[in-house]
Amino acid sequence: MENEFLEAMATHYGFTGDRRRAFLNRFDQGKADISNRRLAVEIIDWEGDPAYPEQKIQDELSNILAVLEQNGCEITKSKTRGRPPRGEAPWEQGLKWL
Repeated sequence: MENEFLEAMATHYGFTGDRRRAFLNRFDQGKADISNRRLAVEIIDWEGDPAYPEQKIQDELSNILAVLEQNGCEITKSKTRGRPPRGEAPWEQGLKWL
């Protein structure tokens, strides 16, 4: 059921190609404990072979989150440097909103 929901949301927001792959993997609750790095390097089957998969997932997530924000998702940006506390990363906020 969750996969169907994510597929429907990806279609609704017009995510295709690598953006769709990033969305479906990063917003899958079953993969919430997997780091972006591991998702980007080991799990997501990118189109082509990005030279820097860790940067690729960050770029795709930035674009995804921009679309979610345009549709009413409020993302609170961390005011401090470094990794945000668990549950407060921008993608986690987007996941809660979905």
